[in-house]
Amino acid sequence: MNLKMSISKHALHRNRVKTVNYKCQKKMLLSFLLLYQIQHSFANIIPSVCHGNHWNSLLCIGVTSQKDLRDGISNALGIVSPPQFDSLEITHSQLNFLGPDLNKKLYQQVQNLKISNSNLSNVQSEAFIGFSHLQSLKIESSNILMIDLAAFHGLPNLKMLQLSEVKVKRLPWGLFDRLPYLIKLELIDCQPEFIDRNVFHNLNTLKELVLTKNALTKLPVNLLRPLISIETLMLNDNKLETLDLKGLKHLHSLFLQKNYISTIPRHFFQANRNLRVLVLDDNGISDLEWDVFADLPQLEILGLMHNTISKLHPLIFRTTTNLHTLNLAANQISKLDSNTFNGLTRLANLNLMDNRLETLPDGLFSKNLHLSFLDLSANNLKSISPTNFRHLRSLASLKLKGNEISDIHGEAFRDLALLQVLDLDNNEIREIDAGLFGNLKKLRVLVLANNYLRNLPNGIFNGLTSIESIELEGNNITDEFNKSVSKFVSF
Repeated sequence: MNLKMSISKHALHRNRVKTVNYKCQKKMLLSFLLLYQIQHSFANIIPSVCHGNHWNSLLCIGVTSQKDLRDGISNALGIVSPPQFDSLEITHSQLNFLGPDLNKKLYQQVQNLKISNSNLSNVQSEAFIGFSHLQSLKIESSNILMIDLAAFHGLPNLKMLQLSEVKVKRLPWGLFDRLPYLIKLELIDCQPEFIDRNVFHNLNTLKELVLTKNALTKLPVNLLRPLISIETLMLNDNKLETLDLKGLKHLHSLFLQKNYISTIPRHFFQANRNLRVLVLDDNGISDLEWDVFADLPQLEILGLMHNTISKLHPLIFRTTTNLHTLNLAANQISKLDSNTFNGLTRLANLNLMDNRLETLPDGLFSKNLHLSFLDLSANNLKSISPTNFRHLRSLASLKLKGNEISDIHGEAFRDLALLQVLDLDNNEIREIDAGLFGNLKKLRVLVLANNYLRNLPNGIFNGLTSIESIELEGNNITDEFNKSVSKFVSF
């Protein structure tokens, strides 16, 4: 009887689901038909390639000439309310060049212009001279072969210029000279064959420069020195082995990941004392001088992930006292001195996963009282002592998965009163002290999966008053224990 009732309820639920799905499909079909009718009615009234995209914005698709563009915009303005627009996007067009003929009074109100996925190959002199109020210009995914030296003349208010996936062969001196208020310049995946050392000569107001994915092997001498106001410099995803940062005293964010940097000379950052973010991930760095970061007292974020660093000098972070995020994951560090992180009194996030650490010296984290996230996964740790994590009262997440841990002292986690996540997955734990989790009142997630546990002490989880999930799969826990903790345990 119960079985039949269960089947009947299941069938009823299945029919309801089918009915709901049918109603949804019907509603979507009606909406599609209505949209189709509206579009075709609109096309019969105004045969235009341009239409209102959203408030004060026009989208022009598939234009074949500059006259076609002008006519399309003029027609579209008749149905845009209000009849003004400040943003224009031209996409999938057959325009193969832009010249002064593009510019009429029609474009003076445009503040944002985007040209994407076009057949554009030639940007002529003063091509945008009619866009006198233009503030943002983006050209993406176009087959540009030539940009005239005076192409960007007549844009006195331009603040942001982006060229992305545009194969610009040359960046000559004077190309950006008439952009007195330019704040952000992005040249992404342009792969220029020639860059004049003076191409940035007059960009005194530039604050952000992006030169990513350009296969750059080196930068011309003094290329960056005119950028006296630069704050953010992105040179990631190139083939750079070194560069000159002299004169960039306002630089606060430097992204150099995915290059070919193997060594960093001493006092390399001497002129960049205001640097706050430094990302050097995915290079070939193997050794770091003891004072390589000595000139960076304001540094807050340091990324050194995916290099081949095997050791750290005990004094390497002595002066970077403002550092709050340090990523050393995926290196070859096998040993750390107990004083290595002593100067990092504000450190909140430390990633040491995927190294070769076998032990943690006592006092390693004793000065890092604000540490909130600590990842020691995928090392060769074999035991956890009662002093390894002492005084880390702010720690919220501790990850120790993928080690060789077989011995955990009963007081190893005694001071971790704010810990919320503890991951001990994939170790060699056979026994756990009855009081190991006694002080973890805030713990929400406990992962003990894939160990060698067979029996756990009675009441071992009683102190976990905030627990939401305990993972024990991949062990040999007895059925009796399973029943006693089944309400929040995943086996």
